[in-house]
Amino acid sequence: MALVSCQLGRAQTLAQQHFNRSRVFSTTICKALGVNAYPTCTLERAVGEVAGSDDGLWKQGVFDGAVYPDLPIIGPAMNAGIESQIQKQIEDEQTDGWVVRTVAAQCLSEKDIHARMERVGKLVGRAEGKGAILCVSGGDPCRKMPFWKDRAKDSVYMLQHARKMKAQGLISANVSLWAVANPMLDSVDSYARKVDAGAEVFLTQPPFLPTSEEWFASVNQLSGDSNQAKILVGVPIITSQRNLDFWIRLCGLNAKESHIEGLKKSFPGKGSSPDVFERAVIDWNTDFLQRVAMRMPGISGIHAMPVTGMGRRLVVDILREAQVYMIERHTSIIGELDSGYTAGRYPSDTSSSALGATKSFGPHGAAKSFILGISPAFRASSTA
Repeated sequence: MALVSCQLGRAQTLAQQHFNRSRVFSTTICKALGVNAYPTCTLERAVGEVAGSDDGLWKQGVFDGAVYPDLPIIGPAMNAGIESQIQKQIEDEQTDGWVVRTVAAQCLSEKDIHARMERVGKLVGRAEGKGAILCVSGGDPCRKMPFWKDRAKDSVYMLQHARKMKAQGLISANVSLWAVANPMLDSVDSYARKVDAGAEVFLTQPPFLPTSEEWFASVNQLSGDSNQAKILVGVPIITSQRNLDFWIRLCGLNAKESHIEGLKKSFPGKGSSPDVFERAVIDWNTDFLQRVAMRMPGISGIHAMPVTGMGRRLVVDILREAQVYMIERHTSIIGELDSGYTAGRYPSDTSSSALGATKSFGPHGAAKSFILGISPAFRASSTA
């Protein structure tokens, strides 16, 4: 038993090393090819009452971007406390990855929105250009009230003014502007307006409905500047029926829609032992991640959103297992790059074949070929 445990531990260590190495390698190649090295695997960080609960997860080095959400307005005093807490989290962050801070318009005045974006811009502004402001409208109920319905500012307004603030020097030119999209409810025009307003990267809601694929395909076929934004598809780590219900509500979906009912029925019940249930949860989420990665056209990576303790504990295992499957699609390309790395050709030599292979993935660029930083070496070690 001790020998088996030792071998398992060694295999997990090797898998982690290859996971981290290939992620760094993909970023290096993107830079060598002249591609803006946007992140390909970001993590929704824990804030508020659960702040710090994902520190161990983040320090594993699996993710190349940390996204700090903007919680709904609760009250001035409590919000101020959360704001200062998140600010300290970001200031104390020891990472060479991206740091992304969400700013929600909610029911704030123009003056307050501008002040907050300027403050956040200074917080995430970095010389190496790995800071971003995620502009969202917000889900405060007040936005639906008659008085605010036509007055509340939206993310397009925020993006437009953030771009002006960058031009004026109020926000560093290195700060990237991000936006969100719901592939099940948003129109393609909505996506295009956000790109025109300055959005460079999109984080999406989980594509629970089959119609999501059509949305991804449509935005991927847009021409001109609207085709240059990167898309990170949202992947929740579902750990219970209650957790799944939460995401369904958050995405604005009808729980009685036939596909959603089928999705709920497919989630494992808790009647079995804890170990068996955990294994079933990993399998369910791995299957969802595989279908997202394989079917959504034009994505540049994923945004992992584990909002429960169990989700934060299992997310890395789920990502690893999903990679073993996803690599089958890109074996020849990743294989060449991985062998080039082993032979010492990269990152100094970006051969024409590697460059051509990278460009072949279409308008969303190199990140598609490096989704999650997968490599054949990882597959070998993870199945040892």
